[in-house]
This record gives sequence, structure tokens and C-alpha cells, in this order.
Amino acid sequence: MSTRDIRPGSEYGSWTVVEFSRTGMHHTKFWMCKCACGVTVEVNASSLAYGKSKSCGCAKLAEIRDGKKRCSVCDQWLPTAAFAKRPAHSTGLRPDCRECSAAKVRATKYGLTVERHKAMVAACGNRCEICGVDGASCRWGCLDVDHDHGTGAVRGLLCNNCNRALGHMRDAPELLERAAEYLRKRQP
Repeated sequence: MSTRDIRPGSEYGSWTVVEFSRTGMHHTKFWMCKCACGVTVEVNASSLAYGKSKSCGCAKLAEIRDGKKRCSVCDQWLPTAAFAKRPAHSTGLRPDCRECSAAKVRATKYGLTVERHKAMVAACGNRCEICGVDGASCRWGCLDVDHDHGTGAVRGLLCNNCNRALGHMRDAPELLERAAEYLRKRQP
């Protein structure tokens, strides 16, 4: 299909072409289109012709029901709060939940499998192994993978603060012990 074939009344996915709208930069053509849900929007001709735009996003919004969304990885219906924001996505949320997204990142970055990462989360109860903070309340909505910077070996799951503290203390137990002693001596 070519952009030259677009005519009023043509249908592309849920779009029905209403009328020509304008020519933009670089001779880009835009058409006013009406979605099956009733919304009328200006759509780029090449997005129509090549199937990049199929609706106004109403189909994607139907993915959210009663404040829940289905994760594209674990296939579970979870509260929308379990998904990171992604403004470019039609639902405004990532397609995968925070836990699955974190597991994929950790798996590739630290050589863990997604299953191994999920087992580690379950083993620590999704709580930082030092301070006990809940992983869902962490900076990215999940715990960081702590690893030995010398060998690269994974040690466990920590909140961002505890993980950074170990890094700032150069993973040296003697420095951490000295820091603890310093704090004990200077308690009011």
C-alpha cells in the first residue's frame, strides 16, 4: 500500500480516513481520521499506509481494566502501580511489569537468568538484605543486584542506598567496621 492510495473513506485498522488535512515538513502528508471509538485525529499518511498507526490508542487502553494491566512477560493481571511509566506507549505504561523488567535487565547485566533473579527475590522476600526495606519502595521499584566488583560474582539483592554505600566503602569490610565504630563512638 502506498501513501498515494489514501482516500476519504479508506480504512486502516480502526481508522477511517475523513479528509486531507495538510502537508507538513519534507512533504509529509497528514489526513484527518476517525477511530472506531469515535475520536477524530490527524494521522501521518505513511503511518496509515505502512500500518504503524492502527487506532487512537483505545485498543491499548482496553488493556487496562479495573485499575489492572496484563504484563506482557509473566501474563499476570497486576495493579497499574506495578508498571513503570512510559509516556510514548499508548497506555502510558511499560508493557512489562517492574519485576519482569528488572529481571530482564538483571539477567543480561549480571549473567543471571530471569528465573534465578526471581528466585533471589523470593528468597529475600523482596526486601533489602541489609536494611530490610521493601523492594517495591526502592528507587526503580525493585532491588539492585549487589555484586563483587573484583570478580563480578553476584552476592545478593540490596536497596539502592545500601548497594551504593557498599560501593562507596569500596566493598571493604574493614572500612565498614571502622565506619560502624565511628558512629557508635559519636552517638549522642
